[in-house]
Amino acid sequence: MISDTEQMGYDFDWFFTNGEHIGHVASGGGPLPASVAMSAENLAKLWDYFSGLFYRCAVNLNPELKTIENLKTNPDVTDPSISSFTGMASRGLFSFDKTTVNNFNNPYYHLVASPVEPSTIAELPAEIRDILSATKYDGEISGFGNVGEVR
Repeated sequence: MISDTEQMGYDFDWFFTNGEHIGHVASGGGPLPASVAMSAENLAKLWDYFSGLFYRCAVNLNPELKTIENLKTNPDVTDPSISSFTGMASRGLFSFDKTTVNNFNNPYYHLVASPVEPSTIAELPAEIRDILSATKYDGEISGFGNVGEVR
């Protein structure tokens, strides 16, 4: 179990699905969904799996990044501050960051980078698919809008 105190003090990378596509999130000191917080072991398995994938495609940056609070005025795919997001997107995941960093009560995230060729949950090994399926978002994750609460 990952405690609230740990969640507030650490930037966890966690993963979710909408039943088709896969999302990666940097928590930025925000709350983790209960399905993620309940097992640090499962979180580590997902991290090991997704970070170990080869790059498979080009990425698109969210064209609205420059208008989101706390970001540089002209981010690009080589910007070191977004390289972890573009890295995950190049592996086929939609990659999100906490919109208001270190605000534990704010559950909102914004898309930083999206894959040109998205991975699907059907492509995953059964164990990874089963763990990932516990954390769902009921909306579309492939657009450039904000994502709210993930359960």
